[in-house]
Amino acid sequence: MSLPDYILQEVRNLLALHCREICMVEKAGGEKASKQEHEHYMSFHGTESHMSVLDLFLKGTGLYEGVFDRTDIENNRPGNNFRASVGYMLELKEHFHCASNGRFILHDPGFTRADIAIQRGNPITGRILYDKALVVIANYKHALKHYKAFMDDDDNYPSGTGFEDVLLDVRQKMCVEFKGCRNKPTGVAGRNRPSVDAENMPATYMWHGYYVFIVFGPKPLSGETFGCFSVDGYGVKKRSRNQIREEAAKKKQAEQMAGTGGFVPEAYCRGVSITAKATAAKIAQAEYSDHVKALREILTGLTMDSMHTLEEYKMVCAQLQEAREGCNAGEEEKLVRWKESLETDLVDIRKRKREYESELRDHLSKKPAQLKAFYDQVGEFEDGTLSTRTGSSSSSRSSLPREVRVSNHDHDGATSVLDDDHSRDDNNNNGEDDDDDEGN
Repeated sequence: MSLPDYILQEVRNLLALHCREICMVEKAGGEKASKQEHEHYMSFHGTESHMSVLDLFLKGTGLYEGVFDRTDIENNRPGNNFRASVGYMLELKEHFHCASNGRFILHDPGFTRADIAIQRGNPITGRILYDKALVVIANYKHALKHYKAFMDDDDNYPSGTGFEDVLLDVRQKMCVEFKGCRNKPTGVAGRNRPSVDAENMPATYMWHGYYVFIVFGPKPLSGETFGCFSVDGYGVKKRSRNQIREEAAKKKQAEQMAGTGGFVPEAYCRGVSITAKATAAKIAQAEYSDHVKALREILTGLTMDSMHTLEEYKMVCAQLQEAREGCNAGEEEKLVRWKESLETDLVDIRKRKREYESELRDHLSKKPAQLKAFYDQVGEFEDGTLSTRTGSSSSSRSSLPREVRVSNHDHDGATSVLDDDHSRDDNNNNGEDDDDDEGN
C-alpha cells in the first residue's frame, strides 16, 4: 500500500531534528539562521563532508535501528534491487504507523529516498528543515509534560503498563490539547475550534514530533537522547571540544578536496596539486610528441613518393624521346598523356609537402598549454629546455622533405627531364632545400 502523508511528514520531522542536533553540536558557539539552514540542508541530503542522515535512516542502522523490523525478502516486490545487498526488508514498526492492518516497507513505492528528499519537484530546503525542527522541539515540551504525568515518581511505568500504554496516553492527551491538530492551534481560530475527546481520537493521530518522541524522547528506542530534549543532560552523548574540532577539520579538508559547494572535478578546483599538474603536463607532452612524429612520418612518405614519381618521370621522358625518333605517333601520344599525369602528381605532392611542412613548423613553435602552466608554477628547466629545443630544431631540419620541381611542361623536347634535388642536397648541405632548381 502507498505511504500515507502523515508518515512521510513524521520521517522528515525526525530527520530535521537530527540535522539540528548535528548543527548545534558542531556550531556550539552559535551561527546565524542562514548558516544553520545551510548546515541542515547539507546534513539532510549529504555532501562529501557531511553524513546524510537520510541515508542513515534508509539503512536502518545506528540511531534508527529500532525503527524497523527485519523481515525476509518477498519475491517480485518493488524495490528488491535495493534490498538484495543486505538480504532483508525493513518494515516500519507498528508504533510508528498505528495502523493495525498496515505494512509499510522501506523502498516500496512512496517510501524511497526520492520521495522523502524531494518536495514538489525540488530537494527539501534548509529553511523547511530548520522550521520543522523548531516546531518539533516546541511540541516535545507538551508531550513531555503528559509523559511525566503518566509515569510514577521514579520515572517508571505504573503497574501493569508498558511502552505502548505510554504512547497511547500521550497521543490521546496531545490530541485533546491540540484539538485534533498536529500543532497546537493559536489565535482566534484556535479558541473557536471545537474540543476533542480522547475517546474520539483518530486511530492514526500523530502530532508533529511523534517519531522524535519515540526515537529520542525520555524512553528513546535509539538508546540516546538529544541535548535539546534533556533536562539534566542525562543520556546525552558527550563529546569534548577537541573531538568536535578534529571532526570539523576533517570536514573542512573534505570540502577543500571536493570543491566548494559539492563535488567539482579536480581540474576546476582551486589549489590543484603539483602532482596533478605534472601528470597533465606529461600527457600533453606525449600527445605533442606523437603529433610531431606523425607529421614527420607523413613528410617522409611524401618524399619517397616524390622520388619514385620522379624516377618514373625520367623513364617516360626517355621513352618519349625514343618514340619521337622512331616516328611512332600512337606510342608518342600515350607517353605524352603519361608524362602529363606524372607532372600533375609531382605538383600535387609538392603542394601537400608544403602544407605539412608549414603545419610542422607551426606545431614545433608552440608549447602545450598544460606544460606551460606547469612551468609557470615550478619554473623553467633551462638546461633541458635548451637541449630539447636544439634537438627539435636539428631533427626538424633534417626531417623536412626535399622539393621536386617541375619547371618545364614542354613535350616537344624529348630530353625534358626534371632535376632531382636529392642528389644536389646530398652533395651540398647534407639535406638543405634548394629553391633554385630548374627543369629542362
